[in-house]
Amino acid sequence: MMGNEACKMIFASTNGHIKETKFEKQSDNVWNEGNTKKLLSPETVVVRSVLGDKIDVENKLRDEAKKCKWLVLWFDNDPEGEYIAYEVHEICVQQNYEIIVKRARFSSLNPTAVDATIKTSLDDLNPCLLDAVAYRKEVDFKTGRVWTRFQSFLARKQIPNATNLTLSYGLCQSALLGIVVERFNQVAKPKAQKYNISFNDRGYGPKVTFTSPVWYDAKSKASKKLQSCSDEKATIVEVFVEITNKFNKFHSPPVPLTTMELEKLAAKYFKMTPKQTMNTAEDLYTQGFINYPRTETDGFSMN
Repeated sequence: MMGNEACKMIFASTNGHIKETKFEKQSDNVWNEGNTKKLLSPETVVVRSVLGDKIDVENKLRDEAKKCKWLVLWFDNDPEGEYIAYEVHEICVQQNYEIIVKRARFSSLNPTAVDATIKTSLDDLNPCLLDAVAYRKEVDFKTGRVWTRFQSFLARKQIPNATNLTLSYGLCQSALLGIVVERFNQVAKPKAQKYNISFNDRGYGPKVTFTSPVWYDAKSKASKKLQSCSDEKATIVEVFVEITNKFNKFHSPPVPLTTMELEKLAAKYFKMTPKQTMNTAEDLYTQGFINYPRTETDGFSMN
């Protein structure tokens, strides 16, 4: 029932966004033309068009819109879902301007919930959410375009035979790129350590350090000094470790990730479940990017 009318319902799925964002002028879509400031300018217009692999979806929606009186948009209750609903709305209204469009607000999909939503939770599209997503998509598109072009042109100059290389990193991927670079630096450029000495008088009271502390580039040297200065009036409490670039002596780079550490980091940085992490790791393994992921081994031969 829709309102007080009995009706036949037809369900269709879009499988995500139907339209893509691109520059209105073809010249702005060409990599070798235009400049960065121009592409980022609000005066450079972007438009949305149907994705090439969604033409069949668009045609199906148009065909169904001709025959329907109502269009009920069942998409996720978040800004992105609201915008996908709007894309469907645009296509259907262009085909049938008399169609009645409603947005379903729901928390689960089962017969009882669907029936309750149709009776009490049909609403209009939220224009504030639509504007927020539209602006975010334009910013992401423009900055991603500029950032990708900058990286690609820079790499092409530095890497032999890479005239067609494309390095695509938008705003979302930049955070991941930072994590990759941080990990690379941990392995390739480990920092040195320095050690200082601290002790308490008789094991309690305020902590005392040397007036002019001497820094040691090896923990064994600091410990030896501690032993020489200790007596019945002093108790050694700890050796402080600080990071410095003063010494050439480096500690070992981090060992390769074990399965457990991989899952911990994936959960911490990307909120991934163990299953998602291992599925992704196995895909990388089968493509030759990493070693076999289901292992607790952190030592490997040079071969």
